[in-house]
Amino acid sequence: MTATAATPTVARVNLGSPTAALAHGPADDETAVRRDLIEQFMGDSALRMWMSLASTLGIVAIAWNYADRRSLLAWLAAGVAVFVGFWIVERPYQRSRRYANAQDQQRMLRVLAPLYLARGMYWGTPLLLFFMVDTVPRPVQTGCALIALAMTSEPLASLALVPRLCRLATHALFGTSILCFLWRVAQRHGLHVDQTFLFVLIPFIHWGLMARLSERVYRNHRKMCVLQLELVRKEQEARHAIEVKNRLLATAAHDIRQPVSALSLLTHHLVHHPDMHLELAPKIAQVSASLNQLFDALFEHSALESGAVSVAMQDVDLGHLLDSLRVEFEPQAGVRGIALRVRSLRLGVRTDPMRLRRIVGNLLSNALKYSPPDRSILLTARVRRGVPCVEVWDQGVGIPSRELGNIFQAFYRVDLSEAHAEVRDRARSDGIGLGLSIVARLSQMMDIGIEVKSSLGRGTRITLALPGVASAALG
Repeated sequence: MTATAATPTVARVNLGSPTAALAHGPADDETAVRRDLIEQFMGDSALRMWMSLASTLGIVAIAWNYADRRSLLAWLAAGVAVFVGFWIVERPYQRSRRYANAQDQQRMLRVLAPLYLARGMYWGTPLLLFFMVDTVPRPVQTGCALIALAMTSEPLASLALVPRLCRLATHALFGTSILCFLWRVAQRHGLHVDQTFLFVLIPFIHWGLMARLSERVYRNHRKMCVLQLELVRKEQEARHAIEVKNRLLATAAHDIRQPVSALSLLTHHLVHHPDMHLELAPKIAQVSASLNQLFDALFEHSALESGAVSVAMQDVDLGHLLDSLRVEFEPQAGVRGIALRVRSLRLGVRTDPMRLRRIVGNLLSNALKYSPPDRSILLTARVRRGVPCVEVWDQGVGIPSRELGNIFQAFYRVDLSEAHAEVRDRARSDGIGLGLSIVARLSQMMDIGIEVKSSLGRGTRITLALPGVASAALG
């Protein structure tokens, strides 16, 4: 093929289902689920901050006339500092939603982790203010304890949706609470050992219950997010299927109308002018062949969409297969003034010969369709880096880089506004844009990789990377 001065554009096609644009891998699904959970978690960010500040003020107000005021003020200042820290760090994430991908999510968790550690430790220290303090009446101790208990139960709400932060805050809270309790007990020698054991046991039980319940809350919310994701995906797939069906009907009706009308006119003319049968018969045969190709493409596309097509793998000689394609397509190329050359090694591969022949045949048909006269097409089989490959080179109009990702979509046609007039006329009258879509679906079924390299106005090379390892030529 002639070397090109322009820099070619290369695209490796990731083949998938007919709804490949809607498909996601497990990693994408996990990221989407975590994003939804973080979205709910961030939705309660302001509530968590104001609830923490209000609870702090509540404990300070209740214990103000009884507890040490310097300790209360120091604890209040620490609470305000925690509030300000969350307002400065967490609120921007809530507003900007910078947690769309896995990397951003991990970065956000690293940034927020110290805040939730500090918050957990902060809410583990109120015991030092009122618990077992002689100047604080029992009703006041009970009121402060209830407020602190409400804060320890927060993991049952939105905090459980982010397990890493939930575990960090919960462990810090209960760990600090137990240490503060033991510190207060150590200062009071009148408490019996059995009472001490009982009071220490209660926070441990509460700790375990919070861990189990928060894990259950997380699992339930996660399950709901997964179900919601599946529902959204099913809805998108259904909409996509309806769109494809509508496009199929509209495109097929539009493209069938022209040859049917031509066939009707030709047969009507033949009825009234039987003496012109030698002139009209080849035209009728040509239009009929075009209709047959159109219906074949529609039926094959429908079969692929419904999953009714299977593959039968067997040992195949690529050299023989490419020679048979040369015999089939050489006359068509000659009629269009295009030279078809075949260069092939005698390679043995394991594939479905009928499906592979269909794939390569569609690529050759496309190359013939978009190549002006006096150009050439090269069909070759060789081994690249140990992988058996079939390549179709043409010197056609080329494919704009912006369209490379779309050429294997059903009904898609390349912009030919600047192409040779004969190429434009041929493309309009030949096919409905299903050839490369069929190539993509069959290649996906047979685990064949596709690489497209194109230079606008110079030509295109499409490489099929066949699975397995090439063997010696078959006898």
